Amino acid sequence: MLRNLIIALALPALSLFACTHRGVIRETPAEQAAPDRPTVTPLSIEPAERYGGATDETLSAEESAVRLAMENRFGRDICRLDGNLISAARIHARHLTDLGDLPAGEGIDYLRFALRMAGSPDYSVEPVVFAAGEAGISRLLQLLESNRLTHCGIGLTSDGEKGVFVGVRRPLRIDSFPVAPSVDGSLSVTGEVVARDGGGVHAFLEQPSGHVKELTVWRVGDRFSLTVSFQEPGRHVLELQIDADTGPETAALVPLFAGVPIDATPTILPSFDEGKIPPEDALAQLVNRIRMQAGLHPLSRDRRLDQVALAHCRDMVEEGWFGHRSRRSGLLEDRLRAAGLHPSLAAENIARSVGVLRVHHNLMESPSHKIRLLGAKYTHMGIGIVPDGDASVVTQVFARW
Repeated sequence: MLRNLIIALALPALSLFACTHRGVIRETPAEQAAPDRPTVTPLSIEPAERYGGATDETLSAEESAVRLAMENRFGRDICRLDGNLISAARIHARHLTDLGDLPAGEGIDYLRFALRMAGSPDYSVEPVVFAAGEAGISRLLQLLESNRLTHCGIGLTSDGEKGVFVGVRRPLRIDSFPVAPSVDGSLSVTGEVVARDGGGVHAFLEQPSGHVKELTVWRVGDRFSLTVSFQEPGRHVLELQIDADTGPETAALVPLFAGVPIDATPTILPSFDEGKIPPEDALAQLVNRIRMQAGLHPLSRDRRLDQVALAHCRDMVEEGWFGHRSRRSGLLEDRLRAAGLHPSLAAENIARSVGVLRVHHNLMESPSHKIRLLGAKYTHMGIGIVPDGDASVVTQVFARW
């Protein structure tokens, strides 16, 4: 995708939603072994010491020209410049300078790394790589026509030939907190719900062992707070979700390095030949592989659940939205009931990314999604996949009969 850049290109939006119905799973059933992490390629980037809180919003003259074009088209409220996102866009522009044009999947991996190195806690992002100059900026503006972004950053490659735009819609304003908290203490995470459709806030923590649990979130008005305790040194993963009109949405997903050095290398997934078997079957195999590695029984495919999952993917792609609560079909429990299915326990994961392996990796990196993937009580699963541009929209339905 980036490899075929001509004028401007929108990288696939990176999104994950998870939802559980008919019974609640708040924790993985046991200390699950963390999956093997993919091979990483070293890149010399100094990591941020805190998530959020960057105040430097100064743009270069060339970056300011892009911003001015955006304001002339959409007004000053198009999106608020954010220091962390500006830094992330510049880091990714450096990737393009140092590494050249990247295949679509690797471009996403390096962008995710840039966001983390810049101290941005955002997960669902709208990235665009564009050619510098009037034609490239014009194409960028076309891609931003229907956006609902609240914050953004702009960066250019050192030769000035390409630009990187990173935009997000932040439903939560999260106060700055350290990337590497003390292992013998606790971390307080606070913030404010700013989305008009924002509801409850939920938090999940994955420990170095791979064990996942849901944390208690306190809410007073629009303000929220939670406390994270670290029982062992190592890499933890904190996820914050908010209940939106379309269902629970991942607002932040960040690693925390308690008592260990900050990992400053990108995770670049290996190439994966997806042409040998249908992508739905490949994803099912990946799911059952990690379940068996965790000492859990594999899930049986249920073609009825496949159809429910596929119909939901088509709904999202055809209607141009992403979430669990559909205007046409309602929530998962409504879709199951309409199909004549009545499991005693059911849950749903959805994701959008490039390729089956990257979808699976992203789901496993998200504590709230990993809980569903490793749910000990589920017996069956259904999978739907629908292409959406250069990416794919995926729905996983888990059930117990």
